[in-house]
Amino acid sequence: MTARERMSKRVAQGQKSRARLLEAATERFASCGYAGTSVDDVCRSAGIVKSALYWHFESKEGLLAAVLEETADAWIDGI
Repeated sequence: MTARERMSKRVAQGQKSRARLLEAATERFASCGYAGTSVDDVCRSAGIVKSALYWHFESKEGLLAAVLEETADAWIDGI
């Protein structure tokens, strides 16, 4: 496997992890609210380690911002 192929695989894996975290966070925030959802809850639901959440979003607040942005984009696309 070449360096380029390894990098492509890592990028794809990172995108998949990010998407799983966003999906889990959206579900948890909708069912338990922001205050009732912990970073551990989201990571457990997504099957992703906590360090990956912080890598992609830096904080729980950053995760919420990404969830809201994704939700707004989907809503606008639907109009």
